[in-house]
Amino acid sequence: MLWWLGLVGAGAAVTTGLIAYNRVEHSDLAHREMTLHRNVALGAITVLLIASVWRWRRPYSRGAALLGLVGAAGLGGAGYLGGELVYRHAIGISTERLEQVVHERGGHAHDHPMERDTSKGAEPHHH
Repeated sequence: MLWWLGLVGAGAAVTTGLIAYNRVEHSDLAHREMTLHRNVALGAITVLLIASVWRWRRPYSRGAALLGLVGAAGLGGAGYLGGELVYRHAIGISTERLEQVVHERGGHAHDHPMERDTSKGAEPHHH
């Protein structure tokens, strides 16, 4: 039962992630990271769904249990990548708020908006 409840929670996370994927302001570099995060999460959900059905049909299958562990590891990897999106690329944080934080931490203000990450050719990216 908990297995299925976990899948429902993961499905909700994927749904909200897909909504955010198309709505948040981000650079091209962050877009690549967002796509990787999305793909890892969808892959993990798929593996967990397969393991769930397998486990339901054969409750004592070691193969199903092993596949479930692989899916859980994938979900952990997707979570790590999601954290990187927030803490490394500031996904979901408005430019205005970022400017406030820079000012609060002793940064200096400019007459122009906060410069975006342009390393590796990353330009602002909108959907």
